Amino acid sequence: MVGVTQETEAPQRRSWPRTPIIFYDNDVSRVRHPHDDALVTAIMVSSFQMKRVLVDSGSSVVILFWSVFERMRYDADILLPVKSSLVGFSGGVVQPEGMITLPVTVGNSPRSSTVTTNFLVVRCASSYNVILGRPTLNALKAIISTYHLLLKFPTESGSGEVRGDQPLARQCYVSTLKGKTQNRGKTRVSEAMLINRIAEREDEELRPTPVEELLIVPLDTTRVECTVRIGADLTTAQQENLMVVLRKNFDLFAWSLEDMPGVKRDVNEHRQR
Repeated sequence: MVGVTQETEAPQRRSWPRTPIIFYDNDVSRVRHPHDDALVTAIMVSSFQMKRVLVDSGSSVVILFWSVFERMRYDADILLPVKSSLVGFSGGVVQPEGMITLPVTVGNSPRSSTVTTNFLVVRCASSYNVILGRPTLNALKAIISTYHLLLKFPTESGSGEVRGDQPLARQCYVSTLKGKTQNRGKTRVSEAMLINRIAEREDEELRPTPVEELLIVPLDTTRVECTVRIGADLTTAQQENLMVVLRKNFDLFAWSLEDMPGVKRDVNEHRQR
């Protein structure tokens, strides 16, 4: 749902018995089909049973929303500062309140697994309590099937699993799209943003968000569209040297079809809907 560059300690590798993780036909017995529902489930965060957890393999971070953080009665002073911002695919930017490290447990004993997770605490309206992103999913070695609304993972006692709550997922989805009157005009980290992201993926490859401030500089002063972006943290000498190289290789850049003679039309065109 969001992209951010964040330095975290590499999770310790754990070696479980090599029991295959398999999704069976009867795994869908509790799921109403057809469906396009998200995987919304419950997990343990520290000593708290946490419902309304959106499992999102498209998120590069794990998010704990501020309203939940307050209900957990943690002191805001324990939050570690976070310099990076979260950028939604609609272009909205949210600055996290900070980061807190907590244990996350999924599954039921003996087929449960616990990993340490860095949560970004975000002050936004949301139908969810937690967005469980790739860092935790990868640490759990989790395999997700949205068709089965099921997450499976290896444990010392065999394959563990966490089932999605389909009625709750639909309730969260409707609540997100409706919104609330008091939240109008405020930034929302919502599933509506996820829908926009899916639509963008149909025709273009998602690119990572720059993690540093950029400067827009012209390559050709006679053509206003001929600009490039360079790092604002570069020294003046570094910027000048870089621009010398870029202008020397000006013919390698293209801003219009006229700059690409000989390239077939079906190659340099893209579709818009």
